[in-house]
Amino acid sequence: MGCVLAHSYVSAGNFTVTLNVADSAGSTATVTHTVVVDPAPFLSKHFKFHDDSSWVKGENFTAIVTNPSAVTVTVTVNIDIFDEGAGVFVARLTGSALLAPGQVATITIHWSPPPVPAQYAFTAKIAFTNESFVTGTIATRTGLFQISSP
Repeated sequence: MGCVLAHSYVSAGNFTVTLNVADSAGSTATVTHTVVVDPAPFLSKHFKFHDDSSWVKGENFTAIVTNPSAVTVTVTVNIDIFDEGAGVFVARLTGSALLAPGQVATITIHWSPPPVPAQYAFTAKIAFTNESFVTGTIATRTGLFQISSP
């Protein structure tokens, strides 16, 4: 009968991990290792949205992300947009970038709203993952912007 163990670290650093095992016959064993946890990617600057107040220009969302870790990660930005007045979901926008260790990337997503004056709300989630086991949320943001008539 096997056992699967998992642990998440809330900060970067070197940690000592000790595993003690015992079988049904009473045999025991202990092993100790040092685990190195790299710092997680982070927003280099604030998540920005630029209200152009014009449906012709639309809305630009920008996230500048830094990867200080020793592994390559994929950073994904998901933005859900809602019509604030009607209270309905309007669109989901997605953008992503592959960041090598030490790399900084700018992820910009443009949205062209319908030509109808409205106030919109958005919720943005910026997350990262790599091909093995590293995953996490970098940030979540919310905001409002107004689109005026043409």
